[in-house]
Amino acid sequence: MQNFTQIFTTYKLKYTILFSLAFVLICFVNTSFAQGRNIDSSANKRIADSFVKKRIVDSFAKRTVGIFIGTRGYGFRFYHTISKHFAFDLGYSQVSLASGTSFFISNQDTYINLNVKAKSTSLRFYYTPSTKNKISLVGGVNYFFNTKADAKISLKNKIPFGDLMLNPYVIGDIKSSILWDGLSPYLGMQWKKKMGKKFYLSIEAGVNYMSRPKVEYFEGSGLLQDNFLNQEQFNNNLRTYRWLPVLEFGISYSIFNHKKIHKS
Repeated sequence: MQNFTQIFTTYKLKYTILFSLAFVLICFVNTSFAQGRNIDSSANKRIADSFVKKRIVDSFAKRTVGIFIGTRGYGFRFYHTISKHFAFDLGYSQVSLASGTSFFISNQDTYINLNVKAKSTSLRFYYTPSTKNKISLVGGVNYFFNTKADAKISLKNKIPFGDLMLNPYVIGDIKSSILWDGLSPYLGMQWKKKMGKKFYLSIEAGVNYMSRPKVEYFEGSGLLQDNFLNQEQFNNNLRTYRWLPVLEFGISYSIFNHKKIHKS
């Protein structure tokens, strides 16, 4: 009986040690698996977050709205970034200008009164060769409509005519109206700088190639009332007046921002 008790005690000890080792091993494996799962989960989460953020950055297009003023008047634009090198904008501008100035024609002091009105829409594309600099090439097209220049030319002083001195109102004046409606290609360069978090300052210089000007009327009064006969010649003289220099200053505001991602 004593031997049986000793054998049972020995086997009991062996099985207790074996089960204890098995339990420890199971706990260790389970803990390691859980930790590994947590590590994998955290890593997967970081990868997923990084992927989502990368997609947001890659698919993100910075949009700005802005106003500008220059030789084509004043207006606004909507700017949309396609990639780090390419962008486009849609815009509208208008100008209304009235001025008067004196100049000499055949040694006669002459006064011209000029009224200019113009409206245009535009579609333009930007190419920025390097993201390190702030200069972009700009090319596109403007559509000018209701673009009109009215001019009135008259003498300021009396002029001799034989033994007589003719008053300006007797001589009369010349009135003309010129139209420049139509499509106009544009090419230029723009410098842009970020001001603060959401504002941008830009300076742009370029040129529009306007449609051929058309003389709507060319007429005179007084002694110049037959001046309409020169309308065709006047129209031909304006054929080369098609280049419109452009200088503009603009400010724009970002309407969508994203958080910058720092590499870990």
